[in-house]
Amino acid sequence: MLLVEITVPQYVHNRIVVLSKRTYRDVIKEVTRSKASGITRVFIEDCPRGWWVALKILREGTGKLYILKEVKYMDVPSKVMELSMKRRWRPEYEKEIDEELRRWGLKNE
Repeated sequence: MLLVEITVPQYVHNRIVVLSKRTYRDVIKEVTRSKASGITRVFIEDCPRGWWVALKILREGTGKLYILKEVKYMDVPSKVMELSMKRRWRPEYEKEIDEELRRWGLKNE
């Protein structure tokens, strides 16, 4: 899934919403707008046409393009789940969780 965060005027946001309901309804999954910051977020399917639409929308204003990765419940390491059940956070958990996520390929750094 792709996420485009752009800062655009209201009329451009409205045009994106109309396009998402008509022309690009097969690739645009959701369009949201933050009232406080005025940022429009567009969730787009990760496919060739989705990339084309994302770059087209990105040209409308200033913003960023993100690639989102879904992590399902069964993809989370058991050690991390065990630590999440603890009542309080401890600084030593950070190293353990970081290690487990790297080993499972859920953290790229």
